[in-house]
Amino acid sequence: MNDEITRNEIRELSEAIADFKGFLISRELFSKEIIDILKEVSKMSAEINHWDFKFVATHNQIVTSLNRAEKEHIDTLESFLNLLKKRSDKVLEITPQIEKFNSSIEEMNLKSDHISSSLTKLSASSINTVQYLSTWEEKAHQKIKDVIKTSTLSLLKNIRWVLVLNGLFTLASLICVYLMYRGR
Repeated sequence: MNDEITRNEIRELSEAIADFKGFLISRELFSKEIIDILKEVSKMSAEINHWDFKFVATHNQIVTSLNRAEKEHIDTLESFLNLLKKRSDKVLEITPQIEKFNSSIEEMNLKSDHISSSLTKLSASSINTVQYLSTWEEKAHQKIKDVIKTSTLSLLKNIRWVLVLNGLFTLASLICVYLMYRGR
């Protein structure tokens, strides 16, 4: 074997070393890029963790607020139901009174109808009474006038009789007026 290395072999070795150096350089660049990418990923991961923390904190606040709102809503509903129950109890309590009041009103309506009917009858009888009294008064006046006419001559002889008849006429008129107004 020949200990000598030929130029071709040196060139091949040089090219192989150059290729190996290129590979090492590209590997270094690749490693630097991977390190840069890993740094970027780490930075993004930190930001994501930060946003995750904020999300979790916000989520917890929302859940706490919803729990509080739900409790307040339940308290409000319970209060409303209690108030509704009180009102329902009050309605049940006053229902018999309302029924009694309604029956009293019905009785009053019946009595009012009866009173109205009686007043109508009374009004009709008052009209008949007034007509009767008016007719009686007219007849009484006519009779008194006739009596006065027939007895005027005889009464003129005695002045006392004129005064008495005048008084009687006035008295009869007053009685008629009294009877007429008493019927109303």
